[in-house]
Amino acid sequence: MVIFSCGNLSLINFQGLNSLNTISGDLDIYRNDELVNLHGLSGLTSLGGYLKLVYNRKMINLDGLQGLSSIPKIFTS
Repeated sequence: MVIFSCGNLSLINFQGLNSLNTISGDLDIYRNDELVNLHGLSGLTSLGGYLKLVYNRKMINLDGLQGLSSIPKIFTS
């Protein structure tokens, strides 16, 4: 599974995905101009691929990823 969010102008967090605990592929979060944090992903304990956070201008922290013990690769911009 790959999760991809791109260009959502009203997305400020990921509330509603609290029960998601495993992503076997990548988590790609790209160009979500209002995204402030990753709240809602707190149930995530396993990420099989990379975490890509690119051009999320208002993101101030990675709150919401506390459940992950490791991330194979991280790309940011």
